[in-house]
Amino acid sequence: WFYCMNIAVPTTVQMGIHQVDENVKGVALRRNYLDTGFTVFRRTADGTEAAGVQDFLYGRDADFELFLEPGDYVILP
Repeated sequence: WFYCMNIAVPTTVQMGIHQVDENVKGVALRRNYLDTGFTVFRRTADGTEAAGVQDFLYGRDADFELFLEPGDYVILP
């Protein structure tokens, strides 16, 4: 999965990924959490450039906040 967005004005973007709590009844005991993180690319006339990267984290939740200037972006969780 990836997400595309167009930012019209300077904006602070907040992103989050949340996995099912392994303590919830009915969740398979063998289900491990995945390493999660974000990479945000800015699309330009010359291709793409990294606008922000969050290192991979092992855990149920990953949150990321990034200030983006106007432009087109691709978000890879």
